Amino acid sequence: MSFTNGGTHFSLRRLSTPSYVTARGGTPLEFYTQWVWYRQERDGSYTPFYPGTLQYTLEEKYITGQHKYYFEFEDLRLMVDTQRSPMIQTNLDTLRSTKVLRRPVFVSREEVDAMSPLLLSKTPKPMHRVPAHWTTVDHFQDFELVELDSDNAEYDAVKQQFFATMDVSEHDIVRVSVYRTRGCGINTAVSGGP
Repeated sequence: MSFTNGGTHFSLRRLSTPSYVTARGGTPLEFYTQWVWYRQERDGSYTPFYPGTLQYTLEEKYITGQHKYYFEFEDLRLMVDTQRSPMIQTNLDTLRSTKVLRRPVFVSREEVDAMSPLLLSKTPKPMHRVPAHWTTVDHFQDFELVELDSDNAEYDAVKQQFFATMDVSEHDIVRVSVYRTRGCGINTAVSGGP
Protein backbone atom coordinates (compact mmCIF):
# COMPACT_ATOMS: atom_id res chain seq x y z
CA MET A 1 0.00 0.00 0.00
CA SER A 2 1.28 3.49 -0.72
CA PHE A 3 0.25 7.11 -0.98
CA THR A 4 1.65 10.34 -2.38
CA ASN A 5 1.68 13.64 -0.49
CA GLY A 6 3.15 16.82 -1.94
CA GLY A 7 4.98 14.90 -4.66
CA THR A 8 6.62 12.53 -2.17
CA HIS A 9 5.74 8.84 -2.46
CA PHE A 10 5.36 6.88 0.81
CA SER A 11 5.15 3.09 1.15
CA LEU A 12 2.98 1.77 3.95
CA ARG A 13 2.55 -1.62 5.53
CA ARG A 14 0.23 -2.81 8.21
CA LEU A 15 1.78 -4.13 11.39
CA SER A 16 -0.29 -6.54 13.42
CA THR A 17 -0.11 -9.28 15.97
CA PRO A 18 -0.03 -12.91 14.74
CA SER A 19 -3.23 -14.50 13.46
CA TYR A 20 -5.44 -15.91 16.19
CA VAL A 21 -5.19 -19.42 14.72
CA THR A 22 -1.55 -19.53 15.82
CA ALA A 23 -2.51 -19.14 19.50
CA ARG A 24 -1.86 -22.06 21.82
CA GLY A 25 -4.89 -23.58 23.53
CA GLY A 26 -6.10 -21.58 26.50
CA THR A 27 -4.43 -18.33 25.38
CA PRO A 28 -6.80 -15.32 25.39
CA LEU A 29 -7.40 -14.41 21.75
CA GLU A 30 -7.50 -10.67 22.36
CA PHE A 31 -3.67 -10.71 22.06
CA TYR A 32 -3.95 -11.89 18.43
CA THR A 33 -5.40 -10.42 15.24
CA GLN A 34 -8.77 -11.96 14.45
CA TRP A 35 -9.51 -12.12 10.75
CA VAL A 36 -13.00 -12.29 9.28
CA TRP A 37 -13.66 -13.95 5.93
CA TYR A 38 -16.35 -12.50 3.61
CA ARG A 39 -17.95 -13.70 0.37
CA GLN A 40 -19.31 -11.32 -2.24
CA GLU A 41 -23.05 -11.53 -2.86
CA ARG A 42 -24.71 -11.03 -6.27
CA ASP A 43 -25.58 -7.41 -5.40
CA GLY A 44 -21.89 -6.65 -4.73
CA SER A 45 -22.18 -6.53 -0.93
CA TYR A 46 -20.04 -8.75 1.30
CA THR A 47 -21.38 -11.19 3.88
CA PRO A 48 -19.20 -12.84 6.52
CA PHE A 49 -18.92 -16.61 6.56
CA TYR A 50 -20.82 -18.06 9.51
CA PRO A 51 -20.37 -19.57 12.16
CA GLY A 52 -17.14 -18.74 14.01
CA THR A 53 -15.81 -22.29 13.64
CA LEU A 54 -15.98 -21.92 9.82
CA GLN A 55 -14.15 -18.56 10.12
CA TYR A 56 -11.47 -20.25 12.24
CA THR A 57 -11.12 -23.17 9.81
CA LEU A 58 -10.80 -20.87 6.77
CA GLU A 59 -8.13 -18.82 8.54
CA GLU A 60 -6.23 -21.92 9.68
CA LYS A 61 -6.24 -23.42 6.17
CA TYR A 62 -5.01 -20.10 4.76
CA ILE A 63 -2.21 -19.66 7.33
CA THR A 64 -0.94 -23.24 6.90
CA GLY A 65 -0.95 -23.05 3.09
CA GLN A 66 -3.86 -25.37 2.30
CA HIS A 67 -5.08 -23.27 -0.63
CA LYS A 68 -8.28 -25.16 -1.38
CA TYR A 69 -10.90 -25.93 1.22
CA TYR A 70 -13.99 -28.00 0.34
CA PHE A 71 -17.01 -27.89 2.63
CA GLU A 72 -20.78 -28.25 2.76
CA PHE A 73 -23.02 -25.52 4.12
CA GLU A 74 -26.75 -26.22 4.33
CA ASP A 75 -27.48 -27.81 0.91
CA LEU A 76 -24.48 -26.27 -0.90
CA ARG A 77 -21.19 -27.94 -1.83
CA LEU A 78 -18.54 -25.22 -1.85
CA MET A 79 -14.81 -24.71 -2.38
CA VAL A 80 -12.75 -21.71 -1.27
CA ASP A 81 -9.56 -21.16 -3.27
CA THR A 82 -7.09 -18.81 -1.56
CA GLN A 83 -4.28 -19.26 -4.08
CA ARG A 84 -6.07 -17.27 -6.79
CA SER A 85 -6.10 -13.51 -6.96
CA PRO A 86 -8.71 -12.53 -6.14
CA MET A 87 -9.55 -15.38 -3.76
CA ILE A 88 -12.79 -17.11 -4.74
CA GLN A 89 -15.56 -19.36 -3.48
CA THR A 90 -17.05 -21.76 -6.04
CA ASN A 91 -20.39 -23.53 -5.82
CA LEU A 92 -19.40 -27.05 -6.96
CA ASP A 93 -22.89 -27.80 -8.35
CA THR A 94 -23.38 -24.65 -10.46
CA LEU A 95 -19.66 -23.78 -10.88
CA ARG A 96 -20.58 -20.16 -10.14
CA SER A 97 -17.74 -18.30 -8.41
CA THR A 98 -17.69 -15.23 -6.21
CA LYS A 99 -14.92 -13.17 -4.63
CA VAL A 100 -13.71 -13.87 -1.10
CA LEU A 101 -12.05 -11.29 1.17
CA ARG A 102 -10.12 -11.62 4.42
CA ARG A 103 -10.07 -8.57 6.67
CA PRO A 104 -8.70 -7.92 10.16
CA VAL A 105 -11.21 -7.01 12.84
CA PHE A 106 -10.84 -3.61 14.42
CA VAL A 107 -13.48 -3.23 17.08
CA SER A 108 -13.86 -1.34 20.28
CA ARG A 109 -14.72 -3.20 23.48
CA GLU A 110 -18.36 -2.03 23.04
CA GLU A 111 -18.57 -3.55 19.54
CA VAL A 112 -17.40 -7.01 20.59
CA ASP A 113 -20.89 -8.12 21.71
CA ALA A 114 -22.41 -7.21 18.34
CA MET A 115 -19.81 -9.35 16.52
CA SER A 116 -19.82 -12.21 19.03
CA PRO A 117 -21.16 -14.89 16.64
CA LEU A 118 -18.06 -14.49 14.44
CA LEU A 119 -15.34 -13.75 16.99
CA LEU A 120 -13.98 -16.46 19.19
CA SER A 121 -12.85 -15.84 22.76
CA LYS A 122 -10.71 -18.98 22.85
CA THR A 123 -9.21 -21.46 20.45
CA PRO A 124 -11.75 -24.13 19.45
CA LYS A 125 -10.88 -27.68 20.42
CA PRO A 126 -10.93 -30.41 17.77
CA MET A 127 -14.09 -32.52 17.85
CA HIS A 128 -11.98 -35.72 17.83
CA ARG A 129 -8.40 -36.74 18.46
CA VAL A 130 -6.38 -36.71 15.25
CA PRO A 131 -2.98 -37.99 14.14
CA ALA A 132 -0.08 -35.70 15.06
CA HIS A 133 0.97 -35.31 11.39
CA TRP A 134 -2.27 -33.49 10.47
CA THR A 135 -1.29 -29.87 10.11
CA THR A 136 -4.80 -28.45 10.24
CA VAL A 137 -8.03 -29.81 11.63
CA ASP A 138 -11.44 -28.87 10.30
CA HIS A 139 -13.36 -27.24 13.15
CA PHE A 140 -16.52 -26.81 11.04
CA GLN A 141 -17.35 -30.28 9.73
CA ASP A 142 -16.50 -33.89 10.60
CA PHE A 143 -14.58 -34.55 7.37
CA GLU A 144 -13.08 -32.72 4.42
CA LEU A 145 -11.69 -33.34 0.97
CA VAL A 146 -8.01 -32.44 0.65
CA GLU A 147 -6.80 -32.07 -2.93
CA LEU A 148 -3.44 -33.75 -3.50
CA ASP A 149 -0.72 -31.94 -5.44
CA SER A 150 0.20 -33.54 -8.76
CA ASP A 151 3.81 -33.95 -7.59
CA ASN A 152 2.69 -36.01 -4.55
CA ALA A 153 3.58 -39.74 -4.54
CA GLU A 154 0.09 -40.62 -3.27
CA TYR A 155 -1.43 -38.68 -6.21
CA ASP A 156 0.67 -40.70 -8.68
CA ALA A 157 -0.26 -44.03 -7.09
CA VAL A 158 -4.00 -43.29 -7.09
CA LYS A 159 -3.89 -41.94 -10.67
CA GLN A 160 -2.06 -45.05 -11.93
CA GLN A 161 -4.48 -47.39 -10.17
CA PHE A 162 -7.47 -45.47 -11.52
CA PHE A 163 -6.25 -45.47 -15.13
CA ALA A 164 -5.40 -49.17 -14.91
CA THR A 165 -9.17 -49.81 -14.76
CA MET A 166 -9.98 -48.10 -18.08
CA ASP A 167 -8.89 -47.62 -21.69
CA VAL A 168 -7.47 -44.08 -21.59
CA SER A 169 -7.51 -43.78 -25.41
CA GLU A 170 -11.34 -43.82 -25.36
CA HIS A 171 -11.57 -40.69 -23.21
CA ASP A 172 -10.52 -37.07 -23.61
CA ILE A 173 -8.98 -36.45 -20.19
CA VAL A 174 -7.95 -32.84 -19.64
CA ARG A 175 -7.21 -32.67 -15.93
CA VAL A 176 -7.00 -35.22 -13.15
CA SER A 177 -7.78 -34.24 -9.56
CA VAL A 178 -7.19 -36.63 -6.69
CA TYR A 179 -8.63 -36.01 -3.24
CA ARG A 180 -7.97 -37.57 0.12
CA THR A 181 -10.99 -37.77 2.39
CA ARG A 182 -9.74 -36.68 5.77
CA GLY A 183 -12.03 -36.81 8.70
CA CYS A 184 -11.82 -37.04 12.41
CA GLY A 185 -14.85 -39.31 12.56
CA ILE A 186 -13.54 -41.47 9.71
CA ASN A 187 -10.13 -41.76 11.39
CA THR A 188 -11.81 -42.80 14.65
CA ALA A 189 -13.87 -45.49 12.88
CA VAL A 190 -10.89 -46.89 10.96
CA SER A 191 -8.34 -46.81 13.77
CA GLY A 192 -10.70 -48.01 16.47
CA GLY A 193 -9.83 -45.07 18.74
CA PRO A 194 -10.26 -42.85 20.80
